[in-house]
Amino acid sequence: MLEFVLRGVLAFGMVLGIIFIHELGHYLAGRWVVGIPQADITIVMTDIPQHVALRADNKWVGPDEIEQYSALYEEYDPDHEYLERYIGAGELVQTLGVVIIAAIFVGIGLHGAATSLVIISVLTTGLYLVWDAAGSVYIGRPMGDYSALWEISPLAAIAVLSAFLISHLLMYVWI
Repeated sequence: MLEFVLRGVLAFGMVLGIIFIHELGHYLAGRWVVGIPQADITIVMTDIPQHVALRADNKWVGPDEIEQYSALYEEYDPDHEYLERYIGAGELVQTLGVVIIAAIFVGIGLHGAATSLVIISVLTTGLYLVWDAAGSVYIGRPMGDYSALWEISPLAAIAVLSAFLISHLLMYVWI
């Protein structure tokens, strides 16, 4: 029984870690690619869904407040030159992080943990993708990363998802 609880806690920790790495991708793209100052961007892990928020005066604005969030984003990228990279960076950094961490796990002999990490990453993203697609159809506008990326560039959305799936599949086979 204790082992079952421990495995559940570890799986939950992996989910939170994967989500944090994903949001870190958006944050880093916002800081380094878009040029948003550190004081005006933050990762919010306490809300569901977790997200990167932008500062409006003394208030943090999340992507659920799309009009205000878009206006804040456009202050730094008025021509949307970096928008695809900002949106896609979450999934790409998640992929890179999972592959690196799984490889480290394999290197130190934790094959089961590596396999679990890869599977949890795929399941987490799969659930998010279904939630994003269903919610976007329901509300009639993009609701998450993939639907927003699809609206901007279907090719970019397909490329990001393909990179994610191929990398995870190759890592799973390698383990």
